[in-house]
Amino acid sequence: MSTLKTTNIQHPSAGSPNLVLASDGSVSGGADLSSGLKHVSTSNFSGVSQVTLDGVFSSSPSVYLLVINSQGTLSTTTYLSFNMRSSGTPLNSSNSYQFLGIYGTTSAGPNRDYQLNTFGVLGNIGNVSGQAVVWITLPASSNYPILFSQMFGTGTSATVTGNYNTRIVNPGSYDGIQFQPASGTMSGTYRLYKLQNS
Repeated sequence: MSTLKTTNIQHPSAGSPNLVLASDGSVSGGADLSSGLKHVSTSNFSGVSQVTLDGVFSSSPSVYLLVINSQGTLSTTTYLSFNMRSSGTPLNSSNSYQFLGIYGTTSAGPNRDYQLNTFGVLGNIGNVSGQAVVWITLPASSNYPILFSQMFGTGTSATVTGNYNTRIVNPGSYDGIQFQPASGTMSGTYRLYKLQNS
């Protein structure tokens, strides 16, 4: 059996490669080959007070999946909050975010948290770990973007798990997002994917 080795696959009339094959076997380009999740961005972060993703959301109505694995510097759990961004500027004005959280801890629960605030909430982060799965709908449309998140945060003195739903009160064309612990710093990895149609 013979093997054809190449890094680019291109239609004869195309000006640039339609598909690019990486050394790890991943394929980029050809967004319409199949339905599912298309990788947008991945990065590690260490000892930071904020992670910023600019220019990652397209202007067409879309749904994205953000997966965060992180660890904070505080001895207990705290909010992992977020702000939408437009052309590098965060949305942080009064009452811009309406969120409702249902969560429980190792000592009490369930609890309810409802707020109008200058930030939205993804969940809780602890000094041991924090894992969040976040669905972001319509971030760059004139409708109201909504984020659905499920997060598990473990600290030295508490473990918190729950779900947060956040509605952006001020609709706009948001092409980015930032997330940060309520205080201290964090380290970890994020991965952003776009849900694409067939």
